[in-house]
Amino acid sequence: MSDYATPTNNVPTILNPVIYFRISAFALAAVAVLGFLMNIIDGSNISTSLGFGGTFLQFTYTHDVVHLVLAAAAFLFGFGNLAGNTVKAFAIIFGVVYVLLGVVGFFAFNGTTDGFLALTPALNIVHLLLGAYALTAGFASKFD
Repeated sequence: MSDYATPTNNVPTILNPVIYFRISAFALAAVAVLGFLMNIIDGSNISTSLGFGGTFLQFTYTHDVVHLVLAAAAFLFGFGNLAGNTVKAFAIIFGVVYVLLGVVGFFAFNGTTDGFLALTPALNIVHLLLGAYALTAGFASKFD
């Protein structure tokens, strides 16, 4: 990790925004690839699902592309030589967006999972947890 983006306070490593983005980059890329593969295997051109009667992971092409774009951004923030305050600010932005997505997802879920992003209650909880992690990493770290 670059000294440029090393927190100056005693924050645990897991709460460093750079580490948050590195973990997120690999997780998002894996989910995107899994989604594309599931759609290819299933032969579906709209969506396919995995787990708990098809209610946990919903893979639509739109959702897969969003994960791929977010993975690219996370790789940039996690492995790029960026200023710590920049990485921190984007961790907070990602956190706010994830929390809002999680909250809105509960209201937008209408019993079907073939929607634009196929947000299920389980995915909403995952988005809330990811948002909480991003916000904690962003607000816990201090850069000079």
